Amino acid sequence: METIEAKTIVGIAKRIDPTLPEVEREIAAHWENFYQLDIREKILDKKEPDVYAVYCDYAGIFENAYTLVLGCDVKELVQEIPEGMVALLIPPATYERFTAEGEFPRCLIDTWQTIWKKNLNRTYQYDFEMYGPNFYKEPQVVEVYVGINPLSSI
Repeated sequence: METIEAKTIVGIAKRIDPTLPEVEREIAAHWENFYQLDIREKILDKKEPDVYAVYCDYAGIFENAYTLVLGCDVKELVQEIPEGMVALLIPPATYERFTAEGEFPRCLIDTWQTIWKKNLNRTYQYDFEMYGPNFYKEPQVVEVYVGINPLSSI
């Protein structure tokens, strides 16, 4: 467990319904839009070039609809948010960190399957994946942060 400081993510958002048969295609298309529209380059005042995939606005637990925001952590919201993008303010919180390492996306899928099987006292507020510099090396690495109730470990 670790406490993560507040983050301000600017990026593109899409509502995802994991019960639909085309959910994988929808998520892939959202990522395609992120790269084809060069979203990372349009985000100003980034803290670092890392890309975040933030899961939020859960309709209950992970098996229900949620919003997926793809973007970057910015220093401050000092300028207007680019058209078609959103700003997401993530408050400081406690997270359990998992590392997905290996061939992408298989390693990430396996990591999420492991998370879903664990008996975590999840908050279902914010979870996120961080695609940092090690994502672009072999083996690929994605850090996965799952929001948990800090009292659950007492």
